[in-house]
Amino acid sequence: SIVDTPHGIFTSVLNKALLSTTQPRHLRKSWIVQMLETKYEPIQQSAVDYFELLSNLTVIDYILDEHATPTPVDIDCFSRSQEEVFSEVQNLKYLIPAMISLADCEQERVAITCVIQRVLDNAMVRPFSIAILFCDLFFHIF
Repeated sequence: SIVDTPHGIFTSVLNKALLSTTQPRHLRKSWIVQMLETKYEPIQQSAVDYFELLSNLTVIDYILDEHATPTPVDIDCFSRSQEEVFSEVQNLKYLIPAMISLADCEQERVAITCVIQRVLDNAMVRPFSIAILFCDLFFHIF
């Protein structure tokens, strides 16, 4: 079974962790979004730490042997797993609004992580976002 492979375990655990909740499907907020929304700063900081950890994972972390040399298969599997996890983060509901409520220093920390940069990049190319940017530019010029 794919879950018995490092790729399957890695992806399965992270995806389930990101989406675990008891709310109805259409109202789901993942635990990580709830951590970002809390008013307790150490919990918010832990959520940002998690995004930093996700962004800084390497193929060595994936194969779980720091003394082994990654094979091309390891690198390919890691890349696919990372893509799946980043896609799950990108699809989290309420993520961007939750990040806005962070303290400035935490907003800066989370904004420079690879995973959140991808979320923000993809949000910026949506038609609504482009319209907002265009209107903002227009009102600043005139």
